[in-house]
Amino acid sequence: MKQQNCSNMSEVTHDEIRLQILEFLYRFEKDEPSTWGVDRATLQRELGISERDMDYDMTFLSQRALVRTIQAENVLWYLARLSRYGRDVVENKKLYERQFPFLRYAKPKK
Repeated sequence: MKQQNCSNMSEVTHDEIRLQILEFLYRFEKDEPSTWGVDRATLQRELGISERDMDYDMTFLSQRALVRTIQAENVLWYLARLSRYGRDVVENKKLYERQFPFLRYAKPKK
């Protein structure tokens, strides 16, 4: 299934969205280490994806222990941050590609 990405108007897959979420949470944590996590609105705005796709992929990542979330009334999750495991996966993508094939969408480091 593909989703229209508003920020660059190219089609992205759920695999690409999952990787974008992990990478955004990683960068956010490095830039804002004293903040617990990212709120829904910020993540959706930064990635330019639908709320439905964001929730679907955040649930996928949470169920695999890559992210931790805080729930609030009437929303699936309110705040999200990388777990220690998720941080290790982002920092060592090649080691985890077999377990998480969506990591293959990562751009090679320059």
